[in-house]
Amino acid sequence: MTAKKKKYRLVNTKHVKFYNETYLSKRLGIDRRKFHREIKPIIVADFPEICKELESDNPDIGLDSSNILYLSNIEHTIVKSTGLSIFDYI
Repeated sequence: MTAKKKKYRLVNTKHVKFYNETYLSKRLGIDRRKFHREIKPIIVADFPEICKELESDNPDIGLDSSNILYLSNIEHTIVKSTGLSIFDYI
């Protein structure tokens, strides 16, 4: 189950908020474990180029007001848009 890839773009991080897996799983209406063990690995696997730029195998996941996914390193100094909605993965 992979979502259709779009080109990612530079990000204005003012509008991106990073959430924990509990919040994201509730937003998607799924179990926290399902999100962490099934959905997040798919997201990470879909964007190996971004993960390489972030130098992270386990990036943080952020959302903007339109539910577009963003990936970031742990310090949130590098933030990249995936161009996909979080809802593309359920």
